[in-house]
Amino acid sequence: MLASDSDFIANNFEVTSGASEPAAYAVCALKHFKCVPKNEKDVFYYGVFDFGGGTTDFDFGLWRLAKDNEEGYSYVIKHFGANGNGDKYLGGENLLERLSFIVFSDPKNLKIMRDKRISFTIPRGERKTFPSLADVINDDSNFARFNMLMMKEALRPFWEKWENYQEKYYQNNIVEVNLYNNDGAPQPETPFTVDLKILEEELDKRIRNVVKQFLFMMTDVMSKQESSKNKIQIFLAGNSCKAKIVKEIFDQECANIQNLFKETLKRKKHRT
Repeated sequence: MLASDSDFIANNFEVTSGASEPAAYAVCALKHFKCVPKNEKDVFYYGVFDFGGGTTDFDFGLWRLAKDNEEGYSYVIKHFGANGNGDKYLGGENLLERLSFIVFSDPKNLKIMRDKRISFTIPRGERKTFPSLADVINDDSNFARFNMLMMKEALRPFWEKWENYQEKYYQNNIVEVNLYNNDGAPQPETPFTVDLKILEEELDKRIRNVVKQFLFMMTDVMSKQESSKNKIQIFLAGNSCKAKIVKEIFDQECANIQNLFKETLKRKKHRT
């Protein structure tokens, strides 16, 4: 490539901002389900719950045909101001960190860790301090980070609900994990007590909270639209939405929010 070619490319290179990732996902999903605007009356409302490995993001909007005064476009995506909301620390991998922290900090397991001088790290996004665990928490240690990583992998069958995961991986509520102590000495097959009920409750609490946040925000945003009686297509995006518990919680909370949405519309009519 000649220098002049490089200069030409540099001077004419341009990056423009398009649709957000959740909005682009919504359009692709709407097309997949044959929800494509064919005339000016076709307006498709959507909500995207993007539950990834590290974060949870929301997006609400509509998709319609472009109007005559919107030259150069065939379709229009209109956002309702929720893009970017969600939880920047709630994702599948971060949940695994939190579950690992619960297992590590179980009193039954702390004795083993202290005897073997094994340390671990605090989950990302955790704002609390844990003075009583100061001797087993070390965010600056590569060995502690490795131990957190290994515990996450040990709990993955539970999070992803692998086939017969309880019998295969957590017999007698024990999981064995290969770790390192603070001196870098291997600690193979270190046994840890795992209370699956407590872990299940933690998952339910954290996922349910963010699902409620999404649905309440959707109710508020959609009730302010002119055509608020339109159906709302909700899409579960992100790899972590494959977890069975996410769909179960959504089904439960959607049933609850439908009644709230109806009440919100009634109040809106009374005010007008």
